[in-house]
Amino acid sequence: SLYQSLQALESYSLAARLTGAIGEGRSPATALCHSAKLLLEMGAPTLAQPQLEAAEACLSSDDLGSEGLSLLRLLCALLRSQLCCDTGQVEEGVSHLAQVLQKLAGQKQTKSWCLLRASVMQTVGTYLSLPTSVLPPSQRLQITQHGWRSPDAALSESRKLLCSVVVSLMGNGLIGNTKTIVNTRFVDQGENVLQKWQVLAEVVGCSRRLVLVYSQVGAACEARAVCLEALRLTAKLQTL
Repeated sequence: SLYQSLQALESYSLAARLTGAIGEGRSPATALCHSAKLLLEMGAPTLAQPQLEAAEACLSSDDLGSEGLSLLRLLCALLRSQLCCDTGQVEEGVSHLAQVLQKLAGQKQTKSWCLLRASVMQTVGTYLSLPTSVLPPSQRLQITQHGWRSPDAALSESRKLLCSVVVSLMGNGLIGNTKTIVNTRFVDQGENVLQKWQVLAEVVGCSRRLVLVYSQVGAACEARAVCLEALRLTAKLQTL
């Protein structure tokens, strides 16, 4: 809801101010990125832009660990691509997205990287949904050469990744390997709580996009199946 989104924005703003004031090697870039992402999802690119620019400024001077720095820089590039798409700068947005896709290949399968990859796939789906008059074949090729040729293919992969993360959070398996059973109890505190709600938001957002794509091509059965699966996953996450 709008109220919950505004609460989240207030929380991200507070987190950014606190981490910036405390220092100790902690960066406000993460909170700023989450804030920009939420504003883009709310359809407010004008408000998202200064948040993203502040995050980019932080990353230009932060001395983070190599993995954290790489992940945040790719997230910023992805958000820049989304911002460009929302503001009609499609050519520039495709360039940013192509760079992200290239750098994302070969990254290890941790929850954080899988969440980023799932977000990337959703952005790919957004671009591939654009008509040829907006996304010319030459620019479309920069995206499809990485393996995804249609919006539903990209969104379906995103949903599979998110399902894998849900399984991992529940302690029933490993990322990318849902057949492996691990008796690990979910600890509802710290970073786990943040990841749980991030995954919940991603599941809902991805499912909504996929249902829209299926509905547009008249695939009612597939759309219904996605809705039911999303309800099942969100119910499991909320009970953790």
